[in-house]
Amino acid sequence: YDQINSMLVDMSIDRSTAARVRSFMFQSEEMERRDAYSELVEFLSPELQGLMCDEISARTLGKVNYFVSRTNRFRFAIYKALTRRLYVPQELIHEDRLLIIANQGVVGSDGRIYTRGMALNTDFFLQCDEIREAGTLITRALNYVELELL
Repeated sequence: YDQINSMLVDMSIDRSTAARVRSFMFQSEEMERRDAYSELVEFLSPELQGLMCDEISARTLGKVNYFVSRTNRFRFAIYKALTRRLYVPQELIHEDRLLIIANQGVVGSDGRIYTRGMALNTDFFLQCDEIREAGTLITRALNYVELELL
């Protein structure tokens, strides 16, 4: 935090913005910790990786019908490909071509509320915009939100 505070002072950032930056950095610590877990799983045996994937995908990828009937190996590859991103309260989320899984926080989209483990943009792989629901959605973080994106 010392580097962040020094940067904010050196760049004469106003108090309101500085407070938001500090809050964001505080919130991102937990996400970074979970991000590191993906790397730790790599050190496990293939069987243990599969067991971990079963546990994890039951809460996240298992919410997307497309992934339910896929092999454990396939779901594990998807799990490893997921990236995490943190959004601040009221921030618009412009990710209409990605699968979004809420990991922490609350997301509002098209009059619906999404919480931990719920998936948005489940039609992300469709190429035809006329049949994609997500192309017209306005998605917003309602508090600090950590999303997993594919």
